[in-house]
Amino acid sequence: MKTKKDIYFIIAFGIIGAAIVFVAVFKFVITREPELPFAVNGLTEIALSDMDGNGLKLRQLIAGSPETYCLIFNLKDCHGCIYDGVEVLNKLKAEGKVCLGLAVHDNLDDLNGWSINFDFRPFFMMKTLEFFDHIKSPITPVLIKIKDDKVENYRFFTAH
Repeated sequence: MKTKKDIYFIIAFGIIGAAIVFVAVFKFVITREPELPFAVNGLTEIALSDMDGNGLKLRQLIAGSPETYCLIFNLKDCHGCIYDGVEVLNKLKAEGKVCLGLAVHDNLDDLNGWSINFDFRPFFMMKTLEFFDHIKSPITPVLIKIKDDKVENYRFFTAH
C-alpha cells in the first residue's frame, strides 16, 4: 500500500511531466507564422496631401522613378530621430534619388509650421486613418525604399 507521501510524489511528478509536455508541444510542435515588424498594403493607393492641401495618391509621386525613399513619421516622434531620417533623405537626394517626407498627421497647418525647421522638401501629409488602413509599423519614423511599387527595404530610427 502506498503512503500519502508516495501519492504526493506521484502527483508532483505527474504535474511536472504534464508541464514539460505542454511546453514542448507549444515550443516545437505548434508553430505560427512570425509577425512581420513592418508591412504595407495598397502602397500606391495611399492618399496624401501636399503642403498646399491638394490631394494626391502616392502612386503619382513614385511614377517613373526606379526607386523612391520615403520617411514616414509622426510630428510627435523623437525630434532627433526625425532629424536623423531627414539627414539620410538629404544624402540620398544629393545622390539623385527621389525622396519624400510623409508626415502622419491630421492638420496641414501644423505640418506647414513644423516643416520650416527642416532643410528638406517635399513633405506630404498622410492622415492618421490612412496610415492605419495601409501601414503596419511598430514605430515611426521609418525610412522605406520603394522599388517596382513594392517596399523593398525599411529602416527604423530610434533614440540613441
